[in-house]
Amino acid sequence: MSAFNVAKFGGTSVANFEAMSRCAVIIENNPNTKLVVSSACSGVTNLLVELANGVSDQERRSELLQNIAAIHEAILSQLKDATETASQVYQILDTVTSLAEAASIQASTKLTDHLVLVVS
Repeated sequence: MSAFNVAKFGGTSVANFEAMSRCAVIIENNPNTKLVVSSACSGVTNLLVELANGVSDQERRSELLQNIAAIHEAILSQLKDATETASQVYQILDTVTSLAEAASIQASTKLTDHLVLVVS
């Protein structure tokens, strides 16, 4: 039976472009890696949790959403051709914005699960 390696990265290991590049090298250097799981960049989960708890102050909610966008835009800016990836990231950010607005009206376990578990 051949070895089956699962590589899971999150937090500081995918904090920025350089960190993600190091993860890519780890994956490329292990031919037994068959599954790669990546969770949110460093700090993003905390921002998502705060949004999921319901931020009624529009200014604070916008600030949190801008922080999430900035983290991802910094990574996108270093890709050679980020067109397709950026499109997918912005779709996710649109979903996060919608869910954050819904949570600001009435937070729920379902919204929290969707924001924190699915998005991150």
